[in-house]
Amino acid sequence: MRTRYPLAWVCGAACLTACAALRTAQHDFPPDGPYDEIPQGQSELYAFNASGWTLVPSKYAVHDNGNQVADLERGTYRRVPVAAGVHELKAADGTVQVNMLERHRYYFVVEYSPGKSWALPFAGSPMFVGFVPKDKGRALLAESKEVQGP
Repeated sequence: MRTRYPLAWVCGAACLTACAALRTAQHDFPPDGPYDEIPQGQSELYAFNASGWTLVPSKYAVHDNGNQVADLERGTYRRVPVAAGVHELKAADGTVQVNMLERHRYYFVVEYSPGKSWALPFAGSPMFVGFVPKDKGRALLAESKEVQGP
């Protein structure tokens, strides 16, 4: 049997694929700072796992320029002092590049929103990997637990 609307099927499949893609965000807002307590030539990276509740909690590794800097369970964060300059951060199959200014803070978030996964494709991807503005980053600091080591 021949399909009546093959182009419609192709377009529909392309739309579903695009909607289900991992959400990543470039750093397109001003960083938090400068702060005198951050040493010259350095920046501070705060990496968060802000995932929502799931039956099996997700743990995400965060890599900076190929080196693992954090291994985060849900509701945790890690403060990572890094050299100022260009960084490529990876987590959960998402990659974001940023040029970190010295003596500034950056808030990097990995977040799985389980409610969105049920509504796909209309609600977008359930995964977010990227930077958030300082007000959201500061709010996450208040509600998350700090962890040590990668």
